Amino acid sequence: MAVSIKDVGRLAGVSVSTVSRAFNGYSDINPVTKQRILEAAEALGYSPNISARNLSSKKKQNIGLVISGFLQENTAQARNDEFEFWLMHGAYRCARDLDLDVAMYSIDSEFQKKKTYEQFCAERNLSGTLMFGLKITDDYFHQLHDAEIPCVTVDTLVRGRNVGCVTIDNVLAFQELTQYLFDLGHRELLLITGRKTAAVTMERMAGAYEAYLANNFEFRKENVVYCDFREDEAYRKTKIYLQKKQKNGATAFLCMSDMMAVGVLRAVKECGYRVPEDFSVVGFDGILLTTYTEPKLTTVDQQIEQKGYEGMRLLSRILERPEEARCLYLPHVLKERQSTGQKNEGGG
Repeated sequence: MAVSIKDVGRLAGVSVSTVSRAFNGYSDINPVTKQRILEAAEALGYSPNISARNLSSKKKQNIGLVISGFLQENTAQARNDEFEFWLMHGAYRCARDLDLDVAMYSIDSEFQKKKTYEQFCAERNLSGTLMFGLKITDDYFHQLHDAEIPCVTVDTLVRGRNVGCVTIDNVLAFQELTQYLFDLGHRELLLITGRKTAAVTMERMAGAYEAYLANNFEFRKENVVYCDFREDEAYRKTKIYLQKKQKNGATAFLCMSDMMAVGVLRAVKECGYRVPEDFSVVGFDGILLTTYTEPKLTTVDQQIEQKGYEGMRLLSRILERPEEARCLYLPHVLKERQSTGQKNEGGG
């Protein structure tokens, strides 16, 4: 069984919090206690990367930019999706402005089963983390509630005294996007959704459902298509749908990401139809690619780069003052472009 940070604390006779603070070089730890913790770690064979040099001083906060699931994604998708790039760009820009040391780490759900969040941070001498891609089924999602080492998540709200979150109001944003299509006269919408285990998928689904309720329209589960936030899946499933329904089904495609909307656009064109004359298509994210699609894509701009920036800045505040831990909601903007139009009464 792997040795944990709790084992070190038990042998040294101190709390997990004290071990964590010692590993991260905080100056309020008694030198004698630090030495006892170091000796306990060495005796247990815990964290070979931790040395006396790491424990002796701390000139800067060491920040981990942690991306969960990055290497699990479809490789073709990863080459085309700007989302993580702009998050990272914003985070590193803030780190530069605040003079923070940042290292990037890629993990996945299986990794989280082997090492606890506290152990992961301690072995890398991390003062705190900014985490992208965390799923509600992940081990770290549950461990962060009681974590001593601060974390800020992006788009996944976790309750905890040392945890912050940066996101947008996904429920409201998707309700507005759904209502926008209703106002154009569309009644049959096909929802192209993300991962079932993603918090934003559930939030955006709730927003769509609220719009349906507000308009007294029927929300049918058969009009929900899970595509895992992947362009290729959205393309494949949209093509199957159109080959089966042609123009006798949905008149608009309501997509939970821009990349999935790109897949929908491709499928519609290959099936011999036009956007927006035959079908309207909307995306969600506001990535740069949407200004180059044909036609240009109507989307919700959720300020991706600013999310990364504000996430890093919030983490810096929490490291200095734990009471700063909170959920920060950024504004969103609906950008109407050429991929949407009034429902064609001759359509489905």
